Amino acid sequence: MLVDLKKYFGSVAKGFKDVVVAQNVIVKIMQLRKILITPRLVGINVNGAFLDSLPDMLESAFEEGTPVVIFTPFRKALPYIKQRILDTMHDVNITLLQGGLSAKEIDTRKEKFQESKNPRRVCICVIKSGASFELYASATCFFIGYEWDCGENKQCEGRLYRPGQKRPVHAYYVLHPNTVDEVLRATLNDKQRGINWSINVNDVAENIQNRVQP
Repeated sequence: MLVDLKKYFGSVAKGFKDVVVAQNVIVKIMQLRKILITPRLVGINVNGAFLDSLPDMLESAFEEGTPVVIFTPFRKALPYIKQRILDTMHDVNITLLQGGLSAKEIDTRKEKFQESKNPRRVCICVIKSGASFELYASATCFFIGYEWDCGENKQCEGRLYRPGQKRPVHAYYVLHPNTVDEVLRATLNDKQRGINWSINVNDVAENIQNRVQP
């Protein structure tokens, strides 16, 4: 984490009221997650580590010849991400996909991203709206923050793993060490292990049933 964020993050984590007022644990966690995406989401006039690193992240993907999809849990983060790209990368086309759009508008924006000839293009999506369309024109996605439901995150990855995808897909989950990000990722990993275990048990039970049937 950048030094200029430590005082903000630490203040919220300890419940101090001079930077962000957090009424309870749930609100505090939400504020902490927002700060890690960009402190601007809580009214602090600082880009944050992610926005500062974003141009380099995108350039690395573009060098591989693939457009990029960015997933984030917070709708209000979209304009900040978009503006950072516009300020630093003037030849990049940007598409926004979030809740509240009509089905027709979603299809129009999705097709524009899918069919564009400019390899330097980015689609920025809210995670909860990312499960309703295909984005296989890209083979690289970044998760800037994640949902508590691992299924929703996996569904977003699946927008790139679709018929028509011709390249290996790479999904990167941006993590800030020693922050609430690590708690959230550990929780998601535990949930995924539970899902995998449940699926394996069901498979074993089905195999046993098939064997004992006359």
